[in-house]
Formats: sequence, structure tokens, C-alpha cells
Amino acid sequence: MKRKITVFIIFITLVVILVMLISCNGLEDKREAEFPKNFKSNRDTYNYNTARLLAVLYHQKSAEYKAVCYQTFNIARLLIDLKLKKVNLERIPAIIVDVDETIIDNSPYEGKIIKDKKDYPYLWDDWCKKGIAQPLPGAVEFLNYAKSKGVEVFYITNRKSYLLKGTLKNLKALNFPFADEKHILMRTTDNSKEGRRKVISSKYNVILLIGDNLADFSNVFENKSINDRKTEVDKFKLLWGDKFLILPNTMYGDWEGAIYNFNYELDKKSKLQILLNKLEFFN
Repeated sequence: MKRKITVFIIFITLVVILVMLISCNGLEDKREAEFPKNFKSNRDTYNYNTARLLAVLYHQKSAEYKAVCYQTFNIARLLIDLKLKKVNLERIPAIIVDVDETIIDNSPYEGKIIKDKKDYPYLWDDWCKKGIAQPLPGAVEFLNYAKSKGVEVFYITNRKSYLLKGTLKNLKALNFPFADEKHILMRTTDNSKEGRRKVISSKYNVILLIGDNLADFSNVFENKSINDRKTEVDKFKLLWGDKFLILPNTMYGDWEGAIYNFNYELDKKSKLQILLNKLEFFN
């Protein structure tokens, strides 16, 4: 009799444990299913900074990104040769390039803000003043090739003007040509690069522009919605790979700003929720 009672108790205990496990799994499944819709800030395994992790690692670790850089600057070299046969020699030919993520790599800065769980502009000025960013593959060689062909290089960057010293220090250390105050145009009061482009275009024959952001090419792309930016790209389709060369930047840029309607003051939790809401997927 005692043996039957013992077996029965063990059986009941096992049933209760099994029911509890099933219930817990059900709750966990429900919690996971609701997460993308209702962001919970205490989910430290999935937050705004870790959402950027793969974007930064793509720049730092993927051989594909390196290949794209070489490909871009190889095409740029071919375009230089082609355009110099047709260029108006009454004005000196010139190239306009952006700086950050176009000729130098700031991914270690992006890695730092992920590691410290911060966001731009945390330590940005310190990073620029150090002047230790490395060149993108092929950038130095291409721009020196352009110089050897009689083409002047102008750097238009939206780094603030007080960062000029550190920026020039960086470019000179990497042996970029025309690394001087005449050829680098920093941001002063106007975020748009259009005015600075016009100054150069009034004196030089600009045969090529290279950047990582649509605003590096024309002001028509500025402050536009996601769909409007795509529409404007279509309008310029004959210039991509001809006068305009663009490099990928998965880490930041106006493409991200357009997702937030350029409201950069949003907190990280709100930004992540918007990113999740914009994600397209199949059912």
C-alpha cells in the first residue's frame, strides 16, 4: 500500500512540474512575440546600440566592404582618364570628396560609442582632434593619382571649423594630396554643402564628386523623406557611376535621419521602436 501511495505522489509531482514548464514556456513565447511591437527598455540584449553592432562590424570586418572601396576608387581612376580627354582646359579640373566614411574610416569611434553605451556627439571632438583615423582602401592612391594628372582635390566636410587642425593632421599623416587650408572646406554656420560646392565650381571644372551621403552631391537630397530621397536618386540615375560615385555607410547618415523624420533628439528607446516599426517583412 505504501509503495502505491509513493508512486502516486511521484506521478502527481511530475505532472505538476510538467504543467509549470509548459506554462513558463508559453509566457516566454508570448513575451518574445510582443517585444518588437512593445519595446521594453530592460531588454538589455536588444537595444539601440546593439542594433548598430552589425552595421559597424560590416565596415570593420567584412572583406566585401574593402572590395567595394577598391572598386569605387578603381572606377574613379578610369573616369579621371576618360574625362580628362574631354575636359575644358580653360579651367583647372577638380574633384570634390567628402571626408568621413568617404576617404577615412571612423568606425573605431562608432565602436567606442557602442562599447560605452553612448551616442554621437559623445567624444566626437576628441576623436577628430586625435587625427588617427585610417584611410579607406584605395583612397590615398586614387587621390594622388588624380593629382599626378593635374586634377586638384577639394575636401568638403561637415566637421565643424574648430576641428580643422585635427582633420588636417589626419589627412597629412596619411599622405592625402592638397591637405591644406585652401583645399579643405569645413562647416561653419550652414550644414548644407551646396554653397561650398558652388564656390569651387565657380573657379574649377568639377569632373567628379565622391561621397557616402546623398547630400554630398546635391542639395536636392537634403531633408527629404525616405520615398522622396529615392525619387530624387532616380532623377540622377545617369550621373551615378559617371559624375557621382557613392560609397556605402551602414553606420549613420541622412538615410537614418529620414527614418526618424530628422528628429535626432529622440531618445534611443524611441529610435529603436521607430526602426522596428519601419522594418518590412513577409507573413
